Amino acid sequence: VPLDERKRAALGAVRSTPSTDQAVAAQFSLYVMGTGDHMDEIYGCIDFLKQSGVFDRSKNFCTRLRGDAGAVFATLNEAFCRFGSGAGHVTLDITISANSPTAV
Repeated sequence: VPLDERKRAALGAVRSTPSTDQAVAAQFSLYVMGTGDHMDEIYGCIDFLKQSGVFDRSKNFCTRLRGDAGAVFATLNEAFCRFGSGAGHVTLDITISANSPTAV
């Protein structure tokens, strides 16, 4: 499936996710392995993240997300399932915070 089509499908999935009324903050890194076009997949995922509605900011080698837990987890699911080659593999490194007494 072409990258642009996968990005559109991922955005549709996130936008249709019901609200949980639970705010969370997440930081994650996506590692796409096993293909020669891995950077295209990573940049495509970053473009999706920036349009997802929960993008907070980019950091060195990771991305911060912030928003409703339903939308954040849906975004992480789409990043994991829609980007990368079917012949390769994808790894996520994720930290999620909710109900923290400090600003997240």
